[in-house]
Amino acid sequence: MKTKVIFLACLLHLLILNSIAQNIKLPVSNYTNKEYGRGYQAQNGAVILDDRDIVYAGNATGILEYDGSSWNFIRVRPGAHVTSFSKDSLGTIFVGSQNEFGYLAPDRSGSMNYCSLSDSLPEADRFFTTIWKTYVLEDRVFFQADENIFIYKNGEITTIYPETSFHTSFVVNDKYYVRERNKGLIDYTSGKPESLPGGEQFSDLGIFAMLPVDNSRKIFIATQEQGFFLMDPDNETTPFSPISTKNDRFIIQASIYGGIKLEDGNFAFNTTNEGIIITDQAGRILNIINKDSGLGVNDVKNIYQDRNKNIWCALNNGICRIDYASPISFYTTESGILGTIHSIIRHNNRIYLGTTNGLFIQEKSAGLTGSIEFKPLGNFSHQVWDLKEIQGSLIAGTNSGLYMIRNNSASLISDMNAFTMYHQPDRHLLFVGGNHGLSVFRTGPSLKFLKNFNDIREDIKLIAENKNSFYDGIELWLGTSFQGAIKVIIYNDLTHETYKYYGEFDGLNEDWVLPFSIGDSVLFGTRTGIFHFNDEELIKQSLPDSLRDNPEFTRGFFEGISVYDHTTTTPVSIIHETPERIWIVIDNEIGYISRDQTDSIVMQPFRGIDMGKINCICPDGKDLCWIAADDGIIRYEMDHKKDFSQSFNVLIRRIVASGDSVAFNGTFYHSSDDPVIPFRVAPEQPPGLMAGLPFSLNDLQFYFAAPFFDDEQKNLFSVKLDGYDSDFPPWTRQNVVNYTNLHEGEYTLLVKAKNVYGRESEPAIFTFSINPPWFRTVWAYIGYVVIFLLIIYLSVQISIYRLKQKNERLEQIVRERTAEISAKNIELERQKKEITDSIHYAQRIQQAVLPGFETIREKIPEYFILFKPRDIVSGDFYWFAEMDKKIIIVTADCTGHGVPGAFMSMLGVSFLNKIVNENKIIEANQILNNLRENVIQALRQKGKEGEQKDGMDMGLCVIDFDRMTMEFAGAHNPLYFIRNNELNETKADRMPIAFYEELKEFTSHRIPLEKGDCFYMFSDGYADQFGGPNGKKFKYNQLKDLLISIKDKPMNEQKEVLDQTYHKWTSELDPEGKPYEQVDDILVVGVRI
Repeated sequence: MKTKVIFLACLLHLLILNSIAQNIKLPVSNYTNKEYGRGYQAQNGAVILDDRDIVYAGNATGILEYDGSSWNFIRVRPGAHVTSFSKDSLGTIFVGSQNEFGYLAPDRSGSMNYCSLSDSLPEADRFFTTIWKTYVLEDRVFFQADENIFIYKNGEITTIYPETSFHTSFVVNDKYYVRERNKGLIDYTSGKPESLPGGEQFSDLGIFAMLPVDNSRKIFIATQEQGFFLMDPDNETTPFSPISTKNDRFIIQASIYGGIKLEDGNFAFNTTNEGIIITDQAGRILNIINKDSGLGVNDVKNIYQDRNKNIWCALNNGICRIDYASPISFYTTESGILGTIHSIIRHNNRIYLGTTNGLFIQEKSAGLTGSIEFKPLGNFSHQVWDLKEIQGSLIAGTNSGLYMIRNNSASLISDMNAFTMYHQPDRHLLFVGGNHGLSVFRTGPSLKFLKNFNDIREDIKLIAENKNSFYDGIELWLGTSFQGAIKVIIYNDLTHETYKYYGEFDGLNEDWVLPFSIGDSVLFGTRTGIFHFNDEELIKQSLPDSLRDNPEFTRGFFEGISVYDHTTTTPVSIIHETPERIWIVIDNEIGYISRDQTDSIVMQPFRGIDMGKINCICPDGKDLCWIAADDGIIRYEMDHKKDFSQSFNVLIRRIVASGDSVAFNGTFYHSSDDPVIPFRVAPEQPPGLMAGLPFSLNDLQFYFAAPFFDDEQKNLFSVKLDGYDSDFPPWTRQNVVNYTNLHEGEYTLLVKAKNVYGRESEPAIFTFSINPPWFRTVWAYIGYVVIFLLIIYLSVQISIYRLKQKNERLEQIVRERTAEISAKNIELERQKKEITDSIHYAQRIQQAVLPGFETIREKIPEYFILFKPRDIVSGDFYWFAEMDKKIIIVTADCTGHGVPGAFMSMLGVSFLNKIVNENKIIEANQILNNLRENVIQALRQKGKEGEQKDGMDMGLCVIDFDRMTMEFAGAHNPLYFIRNNELNETKADRMPIAFYEELKEFTSHRIPLEKGDCFYMFSDGYADQFGGPNGKKFKYNQLKDLLISIKDKPMNEQKEVLDQTYHKWTSELDPEGKPYEQVDDILVVGVRI
């Protein structure tokens, strides 16, 4: 008998479930003590979010705090199980627990702490069990236990005592209602009991939720024993009336434990047996969110809806967040689906799923809500790859053949592998592709096999038709796994032409290629984006006639394109077109482009979904879409308008200085006017927080979080420290940043976050300053200046003393040295005078050796000698002699000048006297040859390396006035000869009167003379003299021009002109502003015949 009762109860439960409206499986995130810490109890009794969106959960051991990145624990009193929360208009959270109540508030370090209010109770009121409910009503906070109600206001606590015991309480429509056992529902808004007409009917009936009804003063009441009631304060006759629904038994069975009104006006009830029940304001069930929907457990202690419409649940074994506003819901193995789903279709108003485990059908009566929402088609266990509805029949393509599905039964049409199908309704043809290649069937009441395309043996994955074809037939494109794309033209008689293997050569990658029909054209999804095909016929039309038959120019090719200006270079595996939008799967991420808004791809609703590979998309009407993935079905309802641009916060949660010193613990605060509550949570940094950190704490570690909980592990952060960083760095999931060895100064930390939908937060701002080390403080710098000045003063005094001592020593030394120098100067002057006198004496000797001007004039009336020694004595000399009625004139330039040159000139004169006057040699070249021999012998020249190359350059003339001829020989020095305004140069031999590496005879030049001829011999001193406006040498060309210009002048005037020209040339100033000095001895001899 007992077994029958259990069976009937279970059957009744299933029947109730099957009669409820659709169970939408929303995205659910569960948090257990695996996440928030195994050291804490799994059970949670309450949940709430503060104004910063930080989650607080009342745990059996204290309060859990979650900011999206990390969990913290706030201690209450040991053994105090937190059971209720409420938040006032200033953001302070009040807490009720076992034998304890209080509030959460930050301290000066930013740590959020629990502060007890019950500690201030009189001793007699301290003994109560549990604060079951906590509510804020205007400026009062109500803490309700069985034994008392405590009202906190402006630092004072008032206690209300029951006649029996308090059960539950609620704040609705600015009223505070309390159910008192054996008394009923009472109004305690004023702090005193005010009975409600008809409220006594709840004296033995527990109330677990009271919720306001829109646009009225009515209140929706939920009980465990009798379901729903409606309270109408304006109905004096029947203020309370039961609400009857077809699901009353299920409501009672679920055991409602609490409820809230949702942002959309619906009601959410947390239950102990069935999770969360969503109803409208008439009590009709809209959805059930339970363990089968992803809830961690069906026993839900408390629920709370945040500003993003998420429903937070305190569970018997953890915490749960339900994305209530999400347009996405999921169906997996809990819905009866087995295997990987490859195709979806709606047929006869039911959803059919083709999976690797067979064909699954939505139960007509299930309404997608019971523990089983899809059931397999009998024993049909073939792998179903594709589903098509053709003329009212459902065709299934499987690994073992083609099947027709009618009346929940399958009949085999063909045993060929059928991976994909394409229906051509105009021609009544069904093309089937698989590992056998391509086949075609005739459609109608039944399918009739027509033919295989035997030349196509590739593994076909997808078929699409190009309706903009240039061909007179059906243009099909076949996609393959690894063999590129294949084009087939099928004519009316089913004959065909095949264009195979469009691949890398044609612009495609050597990988999978999937063709999709978009409009009347075909687009190709590949691993590297979307492509379209430029057809051969189209190319031919653009070519000249001479190239149209050349296959090298007319082969079609593929090129990448954009869809509504959206481009991609990542894998595109699905493109599906509907009248309203184009669906696309890019790199396994789902999106769509609305035809009425083509400026962006909508991808936000699908971000964070991880259901494996997306296999197909099945739009179901205008606003519903089914998406098949490896791990289940995604159901997308486009009329659910979730705000993906919702703003969110980023918070600086902790600052650690120098490794172990916590400088800030994550909560900004401001002072409170409340006499008991010193600080309340503030949105911004309070003045003075972390102002003037000691320099020893200049290594800072910042922790931050973004309390945005949609796939929160994918939140990204970027941090910039003004005063240190130049710009924000790239986004990262790292929620901590380190700054080491910060210099003293003012800093501002800016932290940005970006959620999974790509929305950026406003930056969190935290300013702080670091004091300089003691040795860089103002007082330290003042001290440094004082010490520096003192050091300078002492240094100056010491230096003055040392300088005086040194000056005294120097003065003594100077006196001694002056005496020594004076003595030496006297000696040097004496020596200089002796040397100078000796040189002057040598000058007189040299002048005595040289022939006198009168002696020369007796023999040569017209001549001049310009003789300018560089020093007192000269290295240049002239010589004159008469022998056998011939006049011999010599100009010589000895090596060096001054005393060394004078010695050489004396030697030269001596040798010439000997050669001519003693040895009677009067041939010009022979004189030079003999002179050279005498110089070599006298100077003992051997031509060895490093030997002094002393000698002389010379010009020598022998004039025979009787015959009017002149004989010239020269060693380096030439002869200038002027006749009839023409200057001729007689070259000298290019060898000196000294040892030379190739000793040859000097050359004698015979020159006939005429009256009026002029000739000149000279040393190199005049031509090599520096001067003039550019500081250059006078040079020989300029000397030639000068001699031609003065040739007609008397010889003594020519000498004057040469001398004046020399002085003018050297009088120009050099770069130092001084006249140019004479650089060599100067000798010029001129003779007129």
